Amino acid sequence: MIHLFNHHLDLGDDISTSVRTLPAHGGVYLIADPDDKPVLLASGENLRRVVGHRLAAPPPNQKTRRAHLAEVAASVHWRETFSRFETALTHYQLARILDPRAYRKTIAFPPAWFLRVDVQARVPRFSPLRVFPADGARYIGPFATGKDADEWVHMLVDLFDLCRDNHVLEQSPHGQACAYFDMGRCPAPCDGTVSLEAYRRTIAEAVAFSVGDREPRPAVLRDSMDSAAKALAFERAAALRQTIERAAAAIKKREYAPVADLSDCCWLILQRGGPARRSTKNSFVKPFFVRCGTIEVGGPVALPDIASVIPRWLAGCGPCSVLPPDSAEEQTTRCEVLWLVAKFLFQAERAPGLFYRFDRLPDTAKLAAAVRAAFGPRQAGNTASPDTV
Repeated sequence: MIHLFNHHLDLGDDISTSVRTLPAHGGVYLIADPDDKPVLLASGENLRRVVGHRLAAPPPNQKTRRAHLAEVAASVHWRETFSRFETALTHYQLARILDPRAYRKTIAFPPAWFLRVDVQARVPRFSPLRVFPADGARYIGPFATGKDADEWVHMLVDLFDLCRDNHVLEQSPHGQACAYFDMGRCPAPCDGTVSLEAYRRTIAEAVAFSVGDREPRPAVLRDSMDSAAKALAFERAAALRQTIERAAAAIKKREYAPVADLSDCCWLILQRGGPARRSTKNSFVKPFFVRCGTIEVGGPVALPDIASVIPRWLAGCGPCSVLPPDSAEEQTTRCEVLWLVAKFLFQAERAPGLFYRFDRLPDTAKLAAAVRAAFGPRQAGNTASPDTV
């Protein structure tokens, strides 16, 4: 057990005295029995307090469902962590090892969602999924909930006049056009009015819009709206205006800010790398490099040395190129790492630390200034600005 943790404490007979020797900062800890078997894996921002609370005897005559762990605890193992992100990552990594069958019940982040679309399929469609198998399809995300993913698809359907009945579309070119064709809201690939090849091009445009190319389609609809107004088709013009406005409102929502192609789900995440200090000299920053679900943890860097290491960080944030997973287990790990990262991205400016997508990194001087502002002694708890994702 010891090899999984950096520190170890035998509790002895006087547990309360032993616990007072634990550090008063964050970490992931394991309470073990006399045979060094796991009793409880958990985390906290103050190890001394949380472990002491876990091992304290319940108040007399008070009913509680919590087990009295001190009766079976013999030792505490722990790893120090200095940010909420590092704590969540470390807890997740240890839980996978120590409880591979049930670790998802104990980790502190829910699954994120992605949209799968195979543009080359005979009949492509957007499908919300919580995983992204390495099957050659495009994956777009992350989305916080299945509802958010569904709402994004509905927006795409309206904006690009996509088919609303995929069962009928599968019958192309022998399907029967629905009422949306009569309303001018569907090109009817189901009955062959337009070819499936043309429909696939439209799907490709919807994918491009989702991952950041936001101007072409609204511009086309604005031209159509102007033409409809000139032709006195005011109802059609009003419908087009509503579609454009709904799409514009959707892409401004905070929960959709992290949405990208899976190949662009690469972030430089900067977190505190040591205890909060009053002195700049003793403040540290730790980098985490996330590449499509793989994660590399860099060593802590003293704040005065930041300017000298940032060029090396930026050099490691080039175009994402990740080898295919060796196994289904490795692919599962990649999904779960992105779920964890997504939890913090969805918090936007409330997420402690700095989060930068590789393709949106500032230059060395601006990044150094942002790091000093976020992790300097007076602002050690600063949060990322909304545009860092």
